[in-house]
Amino acid sequence: MRSDAMATRAAARYISRRFSSGGRILSEEEKAAENVYIKKIEQEKLEKLARKV
Repeated sequence: MRSDAMATRAAARYISRRFSSGGRILSEEEKAAENVYIKKIEQEKLEKLARKV
């Protein structure tokens, strides 16, 4: 189950990166900034779920 969630998350990152970049290849700096943003959003979602429970 855990590996499925990780695979889904990786796919979502790839897809969001493709769309946010307009189809162009991102620089390492842009990838890093996007990864930080994605991790922040994921953390906020987890915190929101934790508050509901």
